[in-house]
Amino acid sequence: MGRKLTTLIISSIFLLISCKNAKKDVAFEKDILMEIIPSIVDSICQDPRAFLSPPPMLGKFKETADGHTIIDTSLATVEQKIRYKLWLKKQDSLKTDTSKIVLAINSKIYYSEDSLEIEFKKYFKGKKLNRAKDTDSSYIIDINAIKLNKNFSFKNKGEFPSTLDVWNKKYDFIFSGFFNVSRILFDESKNYGILSASYTCGGLCGEGHIIYIKKFNNKWVIDKIEGTWIA
Repeated sequence: MGRKLTTLIISSIFLLISCKNAKKDVAFEKDILMEIIPSIVDSICQDPRAFLSPPPMLGKFKETADGHTIIDTSLATVEQKIRYKLWLKKQDSLKTDTSKIVLAINSKIYYSEDSLEIEFKKYFKGKKLNRAKDTDSSYIIDINAIKLNKNFSFKNKGEFPSTLDVWNKKYDFIFSGFFNVSRILFDESKNYGILSASYTCGGLCGEGHIIYIKKFNNKWVIDKIEGTWIA
């Protein structure tokens, strides 16, 4: 009985330590995710007013000697030049516009379904992935604590319709779309990481990415963004 009791006590201690380490790891990961999210948003999300107003044509179509068709801007008409200047002026005004641009996000963060482990090995050659995962596959982040740049802000995904009506509804803010990120996979030293992110801007508008991050000068930065799909 004494030996069994000792074994039980030792096992309980190891389990307690393991749980504490897992909680510590999750807290560390959440801090890094919240630190890096603003840079990801800046990189892949947009003010919808910008891409809903594409630049007007400036010039005329012209066929080159090798059979390619190009737009020759030297053949632009006066009317085209005026329209283009007005478009540039509108784009400049958007840069100084302080209107609120909202992104919908799920505050519950899951592991990515992409093959991040494979991509990590290919990109961060020589770095060993930390395969330890906590027992729970998800956690909640405080979206209100994330300080986004520009005029972006988050609202919980649950506040928006789950149907295509979400794109037709009238809002008292500029609705940019849905933003999603995954949990981060780190190397053993926890100086390099990988996660996935996506941005949906319409029923047939969106893109997915793999994000490679690293610690540089005591800050976490994006090392590379690699597109995985586009709609």
